Amino acid sequence: MVFVTAVVGLLTAILPRPWKCVPWVFVAPNSIARICAGAHHPLDIVGGSNARRHWSSSECGRRRVTTGRSVSSRAAARRRLALGIGVLVAATAPTRRDRPPRLELECFDAVNSLPDALYRPVWPVMRFGGLPAVPATAGVIWLTGDRGRATRILAGGAATWALAKVVKRVVRRGRPAMVDPNVRVRGPAPSGDGFVSGHAAVAVVLAAGSIRSVPALDPMLAVLAAAVGLSRMYVGAHLPLDVLGGAALGLIVDSSIELAFPL
Repeated sequence: MVFVTAVVGLLTAILPRPWKCVPWVFVAPNSIARICAGAHHPLDIVGGSNARRHWSSSECGRRRVTTGRSVSSRAAARRRLALGIGVLVAATAPTRRDRPPRLELECFDAVNSLPDALYRPVWPVMRFGGLPAVPATAGVIWLTGDRGRATRILAGGAATWALAKVVKRVVRRGRPAMVDPNVRVRGPAPSGDGFVSGHAAVAVVLAAGSIRSVPALDPMLAVLAAAVGLSRMYVGAHLPLDVLGGAALGLIVDSSIELAFPL
């Protein structure tokens, strides 16, 4: 349950507001938070579109809404950063054991034991988490005209890949085949350490960065990032906590860049 809750929380942080699967009881607290952050005037919440037009008609109102959006964006980035750090710490703790937790092994086996026929369609999906996907994604965003976002995606993707290598050397967790000789390894045998998954980390940072630039692709990008993580378990390259830790690292990098270099 902790694993599922963490994954749901991570996906909720990545998804844009219209697609967040949040229970309706959180609508009221969220509205209050938006007012406190300055993102909305109370009339926006209770007065409908006419009140919104009246509030935005003055220059003061327009400046306040713009400032509020900036404050709200930074607040959301801080929440994502805190979530990413919390998930990464929680995922790292069990890796210090001699043997992975039973629940983790069961989750891994459920994915890794899927039919071999899935490998061909899974392979191109997995490429979204590779290093070459970083300049490719940044190039696509550049072509949309969002050059600032493209530059951040390029820097964030490269930084995430490098940081994943550092974390691997610090944690020193083996690959699944070192734990269970019956693991199905599909494709080239992975080398190096297992925690964290660099593919999962890169996929999350690319999806999180692209979501804000191409709103029409929001759901697909979120699903694609999750599919990359699952594909790494399917090919026998990573255990679930490796993937979860990688996704958290990607979220940390994306949020840090959002705070350091706001657009």
